[in-house]
Amino acid sequence: MKRLFLRALPLIVALIGGGLGYAQFRFPLSYPWPLVGLFVIFFATAAFFAKENRHSFSQTLQQIIPATLFLIALTTSVLLVETIFIKWLVTILFFLVPLIVLELLYLAYFKTFHYPVNAISRVNVAFVPAIGFLSGVCMNGLQTFLGFLKISPLFGLIIFPIVIGTLYFVTSHPTADTMHRLRWAALGAVLGLQSAILVLLLPVTPSVHGAIVAILISIPLRIRRYAYAPKPSKRLAWFEGVTILFVFVTILLISPWA
Repeated sequence: MKRLFLRALPLIVALIGGGLGYAQFRFPLSYPWPLVGLFVIFFATAAFFAKENRHSFSQTLQQIIPATLFLIALTTSVLLVETIFIKWLVTILFFLVPLIVLELLYLAYFKTFHYPVNAISRVNVAFVPAIGFLSGVCMNGLQTFLGFLKISPLFGLIIFPIVIGTLYFVTSHPTADTMHRLRWAALGAVLGLQSAILVLLLPVTPSVHGAIVAILISIPLRIRRYAYAPKPSKRLAWFEGVTILFVFVTILLISPWA
């Protein structure tokens, strides 16, 4: 019975997350408490998995930090959502993210023979550009709220380096030592600061800010992948480099500037 409960937990938490996301839009004045409830349940479930498997919670914490930061960015974006389509998209993400992350944790801890190799690490890397995009959009769009709360818009100059540095640290290759992780965290902090400055200065729309941040913080992570076997081919490297350069220039050229 206990094993059945463990197996069902990812889906249960995901359904609760989707329900709380829907409740947040249904009762907007309750913000952010329904989503705070989701964070509590998400953390409690991850801690429960770690305890049942006698796994180090500090390691489990590192594995769920990217998902947690994505959920925080998604929670912040709730303040800026206007269309019905985006509301449903955000609600679905509140369902999918806990489901994917907790399902992988369950497989890694209790069904190792079914666990895809490095699945959590790869999913965490995929969260990085998504977090960058949401952060860029939210930082630009929340300037009015920050002013109302008498918080300096320069607040992002502190938050971005911390968030991106943390993401670079926890998404390092599983074989990387601590010094290697710290060097990448420092690089992430520098890129986070640069991204925050660009968001504050560039007179473009929030979605463009988000796209620029996502590209800037993703390129080094992709380059880092080439340091580990199996290494992608040189042809793929050239293709990726040319493609991302084309996308970046295109975004700048076709975006409306204030």
